[in-house]
Amino acid sequence: MKRKKRIGTVGKAIGCILLLFVALFPIYWLVAMAIRPTSEMTGHISIIPHALTGSHFVQLFKERGFSTAIVNSLQTTIGSLILSLIVGICAAYVLARRRFRFGLKKPMTYWILLVRVLPPVAFTIPLYTMFSKVGILNTKLPVLLACVLINVPLIIWFLISFFQDLPEEIEMEDTDFTILFGNLLENAWEAARKRKEDGYIKVQIQDQGNQIIACIENSYDQQLLSEKKGFRSTKHEGMGIGTRSARLVVEKWNGVMEWQGDGGIFRVRLVLPQKCLNVVEKPRS
Repeated sequence: MKRKKRIGTVGKAIGCILLLFVALFPIYWLVAMAIRPTSEMTGHISIIPHALTGSHFVQLFKERGFSTAIVNSLQTTIGSLILSLIVGICAAYVLARRRFRFGLKKPMTYWILLVRVLPPVAFTIPLYTMFSKVGILNTKLPVLLACVLINVPLIIWFLISFFQDLPEEIEMEDTDFTILFGNLLENAWEAARKRKEDGYIKVQIQDQGNQIIACIENSYDQQLLSEKKGFRSTKHEGMGIGTRSARLVVEKWNGVMEWQGDGGIFRVRLVLPQKCLNVVEKPRS
């Protein structure tokens, strides 16, 4: 019984050695042909070179312009890598963190991945036609953009799961609170100061365990033009930038923002999850 096990072990070892030889021999042969003199490349070619030389590499770089090809390859590789990472990281973060209407997140993700599933040759004619119309043929840019097209879907696919596994608490910064309360308080001050006699601002914040409720109330003396996502600014055309910025921060943290203006009093009510305050440094007593 032990003899059969030994024979089996020896057979497996011999098989692994043969497979390793078959896998590594082409690499050895390439190196051996590259470093042997030209005189040994005619007639019978021995497996082991009798002499070694590096003249082929010197001739390659000096006479064949191989150095220019390496520089072009490095420029294309590094440029496409940087551009692919920038586009891929930003797109993956948006797809992982943002909420899309009408359930468009999964279709968009699969559509992006489909670009990677298709063979690269399928994009040859469309890309050539597009680059020809744009007028960038015979430049390095088409090769760079083609590499980005192929690499970005794979980067997005891998990074989506990475961003989804990150806890939301580590993303919260003090700048979010500055944007949120800074804009709302600035709007309240702008409205209240126009009522010189009875203008006021009132701020209330309540901690209810799993959520924070904040209410900002101020007086105003101008007509409010309501829209679906806020109130139109009285300082410029269109919706107020402060209100829009505050709404985006609240939506980022899955909170609720409500506003009401009536009888010269404007109120904003915020409901934020408790976890968004965990990273804010608490004042020392």
